[in-house]
Amino acid sequence: MIGYLAIFCSFLALLQIFSRVSMGRHSPRHVYLLITLALLAYILYFGGTLITVTAFPPPAGLHWHLPVLFALGPAIHYFLKFSLLPDEDVPWQVLVLQWLPAALCLSFVASPLYPQRSLSLPELVRLFPEKRHDAHDLVAMVAFAVNTAYYVVNAYRTRFVLRLPRAELSGIILYIIIFQIGSIVTPVIAFVAMCVHSIDLLIVSCSLIAASILFGYVASIRYPEFFAPLQEQAREEKYRNSQLKSINTKVLDEKLDLLLKEEKVFLNDRLSVKALSQLMQITPHQLSEYINVRFQKNFSSLMNAYRVEEAKRQLLADPNLSVIEIAFASGFGTKSNFNSVFLKTTGMSPQQFRRSNSP
Repeated sequence: MIGYLAIFCSFLALLQIFSRVSMGRHSPRHVYLLITLALLAYILYFGGTLITVTAFPPPAGLHWHLPVLFALGPAIHYFLKFSLLPDEDVPWQVLVLQWLPAALCLSFVASPLYPQRSLSLPELVRLFPEKRHDAHDLVAMVAFAVNTAYYVVNAYRTRFVLRLPRAELSGIILYIIIFQIGSIVTPVIAFVAMCVHSIDLLIVSCSLIAASILFGYVASIRYPEFFAPLQEQAREEKYRNSQLKSINTKVLDEKLDLLLKEEKVFLNDRLSVKALSQLMQITPHQLSEYINVRFQKNFSSLMNAYRVEEAKRQLLADPNLSVIEIAFASGFGTKSNFNSVFLKTTGMSPQQFRRSNSP
């Protein structure tokens, strides 16, 4: 019964992926949601086929479930992060570091160094209760421990929901609390199952993952904009210990207005947070906080907003300039980035904008 439920929830996750892909959204939150659903779909199909061996064939080939387990923690972490703080900046070095364990695990299970590489998955399950701990078990236990750490951090960073007005957001708060508790309990049970070689505990863990898919599906129907009411509180929580307390923000307003509207520093496509913070005589962290609080955008979004306005002006002011010339002249480093940002901001391409607004 549990195996069929897991397989059903796996296909339910795939249906959600197809429906969301058809929406054509490309925000970080949407991308990480698709990644999370895909990883959960694989885990549920993997678990369901091993529990109910006659239903569907188990995944063939390498032990893909191990790198998938490592990828699940970062995927859920960034889905939650970008759901609460859509304009958050994450350095690429941090992203690489957090996805590195999944990449290393994939390299390991694909290499001759992995002893259980030739062992089929049904055979692995059949021998599981009585075999000694091996490389597969140790890798899986590390993955479950890493995931638990991610989910504990997520729960800690969303603790502000407990301070929200219960009457207005009681349903959303309840869903979040259940999700956070379940996300921590599930890998802990799986970790214990690997330690004591208990198939029953692994089935319980798989059942909880299936329940999370059903629970998330119900939540998305009941609250289509689930995270929208929480974004302002999340931003305030992030800057609870503000680095701007000793700084006159009116002076920052004047400096930024001068730099953006008079000197047009955004025309430099290599302008960075560090460079702009030096011009404003504050630290990069203070500048990031100031932009997030003042404009409710991150640095890149704010600069691109000014660049698009400059591009719109040039598109109408000088019809002889090509789109690529205007892209570079307005501060964009590449034409593809210019077209993408312009379309997202205005709802039309630069050529369409020029044609629809020309005399």
